[in-house]
Amino acid sequence: MGNQVLNLQNLKKIIQILLEKVKFLYENFQIEGLLIVFAILANFLAIFFLKAPLFIKIVSLIINISLFFFLVDVLKKAVEKKLKAENLSQIIFNAFNITPQGLCIYDEYFTIIQVNKKFCNIVGLSSEEIVGQKVKPEMLKSAKFRTLAQIFFPSLIGQILERKTEEKIEISFVYFKEPTDTYFVIWTVPVLEKEKNVVTKLKIVEDKTAEILYQKNQNAFYDIAAHQLKTPLSEINWILETLKNPLQENEKNELLNTASKITKKITWLVETILNSVKIESGSLNLNITRFNIAEVINDILDILEPEIKINKINLIKDLKDIEIPGDRAKIFLALSNIIDNGIRYNKPEGKLEISNFQEGDFVKIIVKDTGIGIPQKEQEELFKRFFRASNVRKIGKEGFGLGLYISKKLIDLHGGKIKIESKEGIGTTVTILLPIKEELIGK
Repeated sequence: MGNQVLNLQNLKKIIQILLEKVKFLYENFQIEGLLIVFAILANFLAIFFLKAPLFIKIVSLIINISLFFFLVDVLKKAVEKKLKAENLSQIIFNAFNITPQGLCIYDEYFTIIQVNKKFCNIVGLSSEEIVGQKVKPEMLKSAKFRTLAQIFFPSLIGQILERKTEEKIEISFVYFKEPTDTYFVIWTVPVLEKEKNVVTKLKIVEDKTAEILYQKNQNAFYDIAAHQLKTPLSEINWILETLKNPLQENEKNELLNTASKITKKITWLVETILNSVKIESGSLNLNITRFNIAEVINDILDILEPEIKINKINLIKDLKDIEIPGDRAKIFLALSNIIDNGIRYNKPEGKLEISNFQEGDFVKIIVKDTGIGIPQKEQEELFKRFFRASNVRKIGKEGFGLGLYISKKLIDLHGGKIKIESKEGIGTTVTILLPIKEELIGK
């Protein structure tokens, strides 16, 4: 009786193991797995229904069961190998996808096989729009596919600034003028060769536009800074030479007053440069005191008085004595840039309105001009470093392209806000909010 129970338990275990193996075969090989099971079962049935000695039937049964488990083991190893390959493939794909350069694999017919996210960003297309595309020179005429075609056929539309070959890798530094100034470094790398012919290649693309334009802007900035500092220094030198001559007291005072204004303007220009560097390095600190905001604005207007007169600007002021906490020198610089823009880019005999009043826990300063305005499509770029509107560049007005960038950074640092509303050809209104309570600074 005990042996029968033991045999029954063993049989249950065998059946359970068999069912697990059958389930494994079905889950991993679907119909093929079930066919393997049916083939083995058919073999079992054939053994027991055919006339053969019991000994042979038992041996055949053992061989079939062993064969079944051996087959399952082989298939299991194949599945594990496949999973490892898939995992490795996924790891490679993830690395391919997070590479900071644009990557594009294509065949000998210029049909794209695979791309990464960065490549999609560079060409402005999704992977679904790129993979499977056969890149042709005709795509250079398409607004949608132009950048993609430029990468494959740079010499047809771009200017090759430098080209070299290292072993089998070709490296090109290319400049494209259309649709906007763009600089690419493009590596062309053979990936798979067959019968001495390259059948698969890899394009590695690095967009150098921001880096190149930044360097150009830096160089232009230094040129403008040198020129703008040279002019007032020459004026001071002329004043000093004039003061050597016999002059009436009122003439001396007028020259000294002019020299003082020029010196303040030079200090303002130098502060603009220094603060730009400090903002970039993250080393800008505030020296908090309390001061009258109306006095600051009047000091700025005093320095800019010559420009106001030369341009015949109709200045309208409505300033209230309101004390605020902050770094006076930095608020002076922030407001100087904004008011200077209102004069520099105003129309001859235009109007400049400056007012301030308290609004809750803030002082609101409004600077409104009747100048050339800012093109609508460029207004998102206003607070970027070195930004200068296209209409400003056309009229040849000099400038650092740093004014609004620095003003916003300094106002933000004080826990304030700046908003600009502008219409090209009509004028610009700048609204600034600065906190009246010291505890709001930096929040």
